[in-house]
Amino acid sequence: MAKSSSLILICMTHALNHVYQLLLPVAIPKITIEYDLSHFSVGVLVACFSFSYALFQAPFGNLSNRFGRKLLMSLGLIFNSLVLMLIGLVFTYSFNIWVFALLLFLAGVGGSTYHPLGISFLADTYAEKRGQVMGYHQAGGAIGSFISPLVIGAIVLSYGWKSAFLALSFLGFLLTPLLWFYLNDSKPVLTPPKERVTKTYGPALLLILTSSIFIVGYRGLNAFGTQYFTEGKGVTYSEAILLFSTLQIAGIFSGPICGRLSDLFGRKKTVFTLITLNAFSLFLITVTQGVPLYLACTLSGFSTFGLLATTDAYLSDITPEEFLRTMIGINLSTSFIVGAVIPPLLGTMIDTYGFTPSFTMLSITSLISFLPLTRIRNHLKKKSDR
Repeated sequence: MAKSSSLILICMTHALNHVYQLLLPVAIPKITIEYDLSHFSVGVLVACFSFSYALFQAPFGNLSNRFGRKLLMSLGLIFNSLVLMLIGLVFTYSFNIWVFALLLFLAGVGGSTYHPLGISFLADTYAEKRGQVMGYHQAGGAIGSFISPLVIGAIVLSYGWKSAFLALSFLGFLLTPLLWFYLNDSKPVLTPPKERVTKTYGPALLLILTSSIFIVGYRGLNAFGTQYFTEGKGVTYSEAILLFSTLQIAGIFSGPICGRLSDLFGRKKTVFTLITLNAFSLFLITVTQGVPLYLACTLSGFSTFGLLATTDAYLSDITPEEFLRTMIGINLSTSFIVGAVIPPLLGTMIDTYGFTPSFTMLSITSLISFLPLTRIRNHLKKKSDR
């Protein structure tokens, strides 16, 4: 029962983490219009959150060996919530883009505590069925990603974007006490000698490189999806929110399904198939309208969240347990560095070439991740790398 309640709490925290990640991307079309921002400026604002989110993943993963995961996750969540509440309060009276950028950076610091600690917690607790459990974990994130555009969009339309930041910040204040009192964390582990690290990091680093390439499309869609649908596809803001939510909905079931398939047929085969599907779905988004566009968004969400679940399980398999928290932190740092770099670059491309050519490039980029993936040779001989 304790394990089940801990799994539920971790999934709830993951869901809220995704809600907070999507606050700015969902609200950004209204912010852009209100303050006449360029797409490059929008990309920089998104990057401020993503950069700090990336920068502190590995340090917090390492620090959790000493201070414990529950403490750092709880402090991070409450700090993230406080900063988001401050954004809602401060800009009710005046707006300064530099202050906004700083506060988004601080919010990213709080958010960065979650992934390396939550994922390693599940990997330690459910070592025998990691694929399926990582799938449940991604389903939690997908639920947050699916619900948040609808909720954020409704608040933005009714009360303004600042009210969305203010209202949703209170969810963190409600969840943090539950996390603190009811999460059953394992004891911290000691850091191993350095000489053992060089013998075991190779396969994991190749997988991290694979992930950092295929995640480019996801980061680009998250940063500019709502604007692409409104400006590039010519739909209303309300429909753009619905399309953005559709991008996330398939992840609710794709995580558990793909995680389970990777348990049965091997992580590498599953990752290879999902990368192909992801690139194809991104291309479909650029060439479809109406109902086919909704189907393309669903397919994109299915492949993306399936990839995230499977690569989390794969990384847990090929990394020695004593290095796992730090390595997960490095993986997430790399992923969110991509999330910091891509929005300004993509914004510049959109300003120069338009939405459709820029998003077509995202789909092509995903296929490059085959190169490091095919070079992974799992020296640990796990059955997951068949």
